[in-house]
Formats: sequence, C-alpha cells, structure tokens
Amino acid sequence: MSRAFVKESEPDAPIELPQRPVSALRNLMTPEGYESMRCLYQGLQEELDQLSEIEQIAARNRRAELQRDIRYYAIRLHSAEVVESPIPNTVRFGHWVSFTDENKKNHCFRLVGEDEADAAQQKISWASPLAKMLIGKQVGDICYWHRGPSVVEIKIAEINQYSG
Repeated sequence: MSRAFVKESEPDAPIELPQRPVSALRNLMTPEGYESMRCLYQGLQEELDQLSEIEQIAARNRRAELQRDIRYYAIRLHSAEVVESPIPNTVRFGHWVSFTDENKKNHCFRLVGEDEADAAQQKISWASPLAKMLIGKQVGDICYWHRGPSVVEIKIAEINQYSG
C-alpha cells in the first residue's frame, strides 16, 4: 500500500478525546451532589490553569482530558435542577429508602441524580428501573423488583430524608 494515503500523527500532538455523553433526561441533583460537582469542576479548572504552555506529551494529554471534563461539568452544572427533599410520606427524589426482600434481606438506597449515582455508596439514579419502581411508594407497600431475569418481591420499610 502506498504511504501517500497513511495519515501519520504529529509526535507531539495531544490525544483527541470524544466528548462525554450528556443525558437527555432532566438533570436533577441533590444540593450535596451539586456542591460536590461544583467543587470537582473548580478543582479541574485549577489543575488546567497550572499546566504550563510548554509541556510534555503526557501533560498535553492531561490537558485534553481536563478540557473535555470541564466542558462536561459546565454543561451539567448549568442545566442542574437542584431538588430539596420534601418531608417523606412517599418515596421521592433525594430520599433514602429501606426495604426488605422476600428473603428477609434489607436494602437501603438513596435516589439521586445521574451524575451522583454510586452503588458503592448506596446511591442510585432516579432514572434507574429500581428508583422508578420505588417513586411514589409508601411505607408498607409491596412491589416487585425486576432484578435481571428474576422478579423479587419487596416491602418498603422506611423512607428518610437523611441516612441512618
């Protein structure tokens, strides 16, 4: 094959990163989630400002990552709808929900914004199937959690604004 049709990148050129996808759903956030994202955005901006103009390839690649993430967080912060949790009588955005499954196993999750979701911290997106099923339910309600190929019967035990 002729080398005339092969594009060679410049050795010092930074990597080109695709934009981070932005959800088409409403950008609901808890007040804590908004503050956390705002701090993350500021930290990324400060790191970008500290990168020198004359840099090595690795630093150029980091600059590209920072610029991409800063654009993403700027969009998400601008479109954020910060939602205060009302006093719980039914499950709503921002609430902690405890429930017991048919095997008497206890589960507890907080319904949060998409960018706040973190299963390790028991935070699930309000747009997830489990959260959608829980929204509007009350203590004592029985509902069905579609967990992969199985369906698990659950009973709402507690709804709180705060963990604990």
